[in-house]
Amino acid sequence: MCCGGEKGEFSAIRLEEENASSDLDLTLGLDPGQNLGEESIASLLNRARRFNKNLVAKAYKLAKDRVNCITLWFPPTTGRAHAAYTSPVAVLANNDCTVTLVDLGGLEASETPEPLDVITYPDFVNRAIISPDGRLLIAILDDPYLYVHERIRRESSQSWQLKQRYLLKSQIKGDRSDSRGSFAACFSESGNFLAVGTQHGTISVFDATMLTEDNVNPLISTFKSSRPESSPGAVRDMAFCPGPFDILAWTEDRGRVGVADMRSNFIIRQI
Repeated sequence: MCCGGEKGEFSAIRLEEENASSDLDLTLGLDPGQNLGEESIASLLNRARRFNKNLVAKAYKLAKDRVNCITLWFPPTTGRAHAAYTSPVAVLANNDCTVTLVDLGGLEASETPEPLDVITYPDFVNRAIISPDGRLLIAILDDPYLYVHERIRRESSQSWQLKQRYLLKSQIKGDRSDSRGSFAACFSESGNFLAVGTQHGTISVFDATMLTEDNVNPLISTFKSSRPESSPGAVRDMAFCPGPFDILAWTEDRGRVGVADMRSNFIIRQI
């Protein structure tokens, strides 16, 4: 579990593994057969605190300004790209116009951890995510573009190389309004699709396998939130449904969640 601070601080806690979740349920009194009304919420919280009393997070300063978003990437059991990281990584999107990549596997053993990589951008970075296979890193900023980096291996070293920059639908060059930029993006579980949602309320879905190609348009489909071109309709977060279900969900700035069915090219939607 990771947290970012207003001045570039970063903390990570390794949660208990294996059977910890079921143990915690029992500690909290979350036995399915138990009536939760028998205990007060305060009592449950006190027991949770006792259970977690050994969880301590140390803060590291890895950026110079606010950490806007942290996403996590874990090496897949199969299909990992040749140059991809070999341990879990935290991806920090920062207001100092950088993306900072942190090795979570070696974090606890280091007093002053050094980032694995730092990528610099031309504006505040709102979100950055690594594709499931570890080959691509995409970032969305307070500007109108989607940035695509590819993990490249050269001799004994690896690095992130900028491959493409796409002007997103509904975004305007030079826009300085409060609705400029984008906050929401996600890869599908297979890594074949990427969805991006803008603050102007436009959702774009890309063929992620073609994002690095020259002279190819990877855009598959675009559609609007329920209240485009308005503050309440800004897209704040997105997720593809895991497993075989071809559903994309998104949250809007206020009061609404949307879902769209990929099998209909996103024509079938519900708010």
